[in-house]
Amino acid sequence: MAVVRLERDAAGIAWVIFAKPTDVLVPLAGILDALTKQPPTGVIFTGILPGDIPLGELENLRESAAGMAYAQAGQELFAKIERLSMPTVAAIDGACLGTGCELALACRTRIATDDPATQIGLPATQIGGLPGWGGTQRLPALIGLRAALEIIVPGKSLTAASALQVGLVDAVVPVSALRAAAVKALTFERRLQRRNWPPGFLVQTLYRRRTVAETHGFYPAQLKAIEVTGAGYLAEARAFGDLVASPVCQNLIRVERLRKKFKTETSDLVVQRILIPYLQAAVGLLEDGIDLAYIDNAMVLFGWPVGPLRWLDALGPVWQGPRGFYTVTGLRAEPKPQFKGRALDPLAIQERLMEVMVARAKELLQARLVASEDELDFIMIEGLGFPPFRGGLVKWARDTGVW
Repeated sequence: MAVVRLERDAAGIAWVIFAKPTDVLVPLAGILDALTKQPPTGVIFTGILPGDIPLGELENLRESAAGMAYAQAGQELFAKIERLSMPTVAAIDGACLGTGCELALACRTRIATDDPATQIGLPATQIGGLPGWGGTQRLPALIGLRAALEIIVPGKSLTAASALQVGLVDAVVPVSALRAAAVKALTFERRLQRRNWPPGFLVQTLYRRRTVAETHGFYPAQLKAIEVTGAGYLAEARAFGDLVASPVCQNLIRVERLRKKFKTETSDLVVQRILIPYLQAAVGLLEDGIDLAYIDNAMVLFGWPVGPLRWLDALGPVWQGPRGFYTVTGLRAEPKPQFKGRALDPLAIQERLMEVMVARAKELLQARLVASEDELDFIMIEGLGFPPFRGGLVKWARDTGVW
């Protein structure tokens, strides 16, 4: 079966029906050329709309120029949809994420079903990229910069009802009514809802500050998305190329592959053999007179969600050792004054504590208590919160020469 096919009905409407969410670029280009040569009264795009760009394709884009060219090819493809002289409708039932959402944005009108499986969004930043086929330009033109950043920066997916509320779709209907509603939508007027308040520079400044505070700058895709949203297709393509070729994006792609491979696997053994020695080493630094705040802040700067001594306090009775390092008032935690000490370079703290983890990881693998480096990396990320942007403990250690 063709991944995408063209059907024309008795009313002169062309139905572009997707049967597979990948490998659509070449066949869709041919269909759009056919529509230009033999114009129908309207075009409805439906079926299993394209999904995220396949991980394998992203992994192959290891040069910025190749990524930029890939984005520009997609931009030109969807520009052909936007340039069609007849009305166009995206009839959405099910997942409409990534390039599928970007295709829908190139249409004049979007209709979605109220099925719970219908999700619409642009999740590219979650694997270190950004929408590269026009999404960062068409979405703010449709719903305004502020609302667009709320979707693009975190890589958010919306239900049909939420998409209707923000103006991403024009109507939500039952599944049984989708075909009729799509035909009716061909008569809708073109709608652009540019919302210019607050001013763009103010919105971007506020989002940039919030994103830096939340990510500590570890995830450049979010900051780059803020920069290029609404800034033009060339800026989008360049940013796409730079990001997909970056180590962070390639690491996050690896993590996504590990998630697909190992599902929800965890291991108490890894906690016992790796986490506890790491926490003990942090206590050792404290006993050597290093300031508590320096220890915890250094590991947060490495990318851990919380420092080891703050982690110990959270473990409570599970941890058979010293704890009570912080005074907690509501959501605020302050180091107790008796744990003030001398300063130490954050890199030196990171080196000492991460060396402990790496040594224990080697022991587990050598004893075949964990099946593979990939499995260990997955457990470290999903079970212990190892920073995903580093690709996993073993991956990071090999990349930096620590292994």
